[in-house]
Amino acid sequence: MLNLQELFLDEAYILLNEVEISLLNLERDPGDEDQVARLFRSMHTMKSSASMANLIALSGFAHQIETILVYLRNGLIEVSPEFIDAVLSSIDVFKEMLGNLEDISDNVIEKSNKVLTSLNQFVPEGSNKARVNIIEESVSKQKIAKFLHELDETLLKMDGSSGHKLEREKVNRIFKRIGNICPRHGEEKSCHCIEDRLNPFLERFRGDEIEIKVNSQVIEFLKRISETIKKCHDTNGDIPAVDLDVTYQLIESLNSYKS
Repeated sequence: MLNLQELFLDEAYILLNEVEISLLNLERDPGDEDQVARLFRSMHTMKSSASMANLIALSGFAHQIETILVYLRNGLIEVSPEFIDAVLSSIDVFKEMLGNLEDISDNVIEKSNKVLTSLNQFVPEGSNKARVNIIEESVSKQKIAKFLHELDETLLKMDGSSGHKLEREKVNRIFKRIGNICPRHGEEKSCHCIEDRLNPFLERFRGDEIEIKVNSQVIEFLKRISETIKKCHDTNGDIPAVDLDVTYQLIESLNSYKS
């Protein structure tokens, strides 16, 4: 059975073809409102379908272009060769993203920023512009989601056992990767801060000597810390202080834990 991302790939190329056809038709007839509606609908579907397939970066890029197309649909942007070229350039970026969904390169991020910067030139003065750095932020979220999924799977394997050394090292490595990716939302509201505080436990946890037995309580604490990291990233650090306090208490318990 095909998964959501595989199904999305087939649909995405069809949608990009529809976007290109609509743009070329608008180039011939700038006043064709049906083509404007078709163009907007294709980009909206791209955004929604990518989101359903959990492709956060691609969905975010489509959403920003959709934002620009709202102005076109409302008659606040005139169809011009320059505008059509700017939207057409997004198709190449989409195709590069589709070519490597798991690891969107810095080069693709740079190209997406250029496309959105170019499109922002057509936004009416005083109106909201596209968020140029959305892809970089979305790529981070996508990676965090992947790492947290790997962490959950690893903890599930370890539940009720001492844990193989490789699994212990993987848990340590995932937390460090999360800390490196997460943007700093403030000294006390950051995945960096959580990972830094947890580091004493992780160093003992991954040691050659099995100093810490993996029991249900340790697993539960690590899962709850993982949930806080997800919430921290999803809200750009805007999480209740009480959630952080509870997480720090869990970390303190782990750091002082003795088998």
